Amino acid sequence: MIFIEEKIIEQGSVFTMSDKSIAQKRAEQSVFKSGAELDYMLARAWLSKGRLDDAAARLKKIILIDPMHEGAYVTLAKLLAEQEKWTELIGLCQTGLSFFPNRTELHKGHIQALRQVGGFEASCTAYGMARIDSKSIQMDSNDLLISLGVKNEICRLPWYLTHYRRLGIQHFFVVDNGSDDGTLEYLIEQPDVYVWRSNLSFNAANGGASWAEIFLQEFGIGRWCLIADADEILVFEGVETDSPNPLATFCHQLDQDRKRAASGLALEMYSDRPLLHTHCTPGKNFLDICSYFDKKYFHEFEPPAAAHPNQAFHWGGMRKRVFGDDSDYILTKTPLLKYQSDTLIPSGFHYTNFPAEQIAHQAVCVLHFKYFSQLITSAAKLFNRYKDIEYGDEFKAYVAQLKAYASVKDDVFYDPAVSVQYSGPDQLVELGIIHSAQEKISA
Repeated sequence: MIFIEEKIIEQGSVFTMSDKSIAQKRAEQSVFKSGAELDYMLARAWLSKGRLDDAAARLKKIILIDPMHEGAYVTLAKLLAEQEKWTELIGLCQTGLSFFPNRTELHKGHIQALRQVGGFEASCTAYGMARIDSKSIQMDSNDLLISLGVKNEICRLPWYLTHYRRLGIQHFFVVDNGSDDGTLEYLIEQPDVYVWRSNLSFNAANGGASWAEIFLQEFGIGRWCLIADADEILVFEGVETDSPNPLATFCHQLDQDRKRAASGLALEMYSDRPLLHTHCTPGKNFLDICSYFDKKYFHEFEPPAAAHPNQAFHWGGMRKRVFGDDSDYILTKTPLLKYQSDTLIPSGFHYTNFPAEQIAHQAVCVLHFKYFSQLITSAAKLFNRYKDIEYGDEFKAYVAQLKAYASVKDDVFYDPAVSVQYSGPDQLVELGIIHSAQEKISA
């Protein structure tokens, strides 16, 4: 029996409770939750003393008392992985993900356990991934790879692939999430692109992060991996050099500096024309279409805190200026990682679990090319799909943003008071968007 607001769902039936019954059940839940928190503290104490079986039993009790206790699922999942109880871990993660579909630790434990029980194919099957091409995957130890999920990106992919091939990416691992514009057919023809298709919802795949996790657990252990969407272009000091494989050179320097990740900010790029007339032409450099960004590139700064003591976060940017508070947006990204089995891949790729001293903070920038005319049509479709669904405040804000995108046909994001034309990574260093390697900033 699960209590949800003023209703009980029991064996498929739904009925409304009386006010007295509601108050009684809420009081009972309060007692249950209080007891669960005490049990959770005890379980963590037992873990610290090495009493693993006692801790596991207590954590299982907590989940029975309070099925919505997120911490109990996460802590038990970690313990079961350490004990290599893979079948039990699969069941736990599946239950936990039914309540917390975007909890990264549960997705990671789920995928790890599936691989142990049934291999790479088992994890692919669980996340709806079916291999479409038949290319042989041969990788040298120093090869760089990229992971991305796509849907209807035929206009962006030609330049995207050109950019990253020039940087030195040798392997592209792609999940197509239901394209119908020729994207899938185009990708299959590319010699260095390996293609899976999945009809699983983007949310059920933890915003695409679980697809990346599956790829990196199979192909990325011990190598530098980039996670970048089709509208994201990575830049850094040295990116415009004429030398071959500038990203490999950059990663070599990260190795020399004993870094395991490079973080940076997402910079919204836009044109000086109305969105309706800002067309993405396949194969054309995105910067020839959208070359402007806001020099006030963030509105809020959040220093390292308890939840994420290893990284600071920036919020806002052009979306906040144009669309207001409902479109507040986290700008911090951690797209470049030297992946290991303990690496977390969160939705949005905004952070990593590496220690602060192992992160090259603001060493890169992600140029975000969202604002092409195709956005008007796609946003309208998504808005019509989601506008009548009852979700939480965060999702309502997202739907409001879709509505705004669908109505900006004649809007010009360019503002001479704040807009700056991109000229290269040196400019981003001068503006403080990228921290120069010369500064040796580690936090």
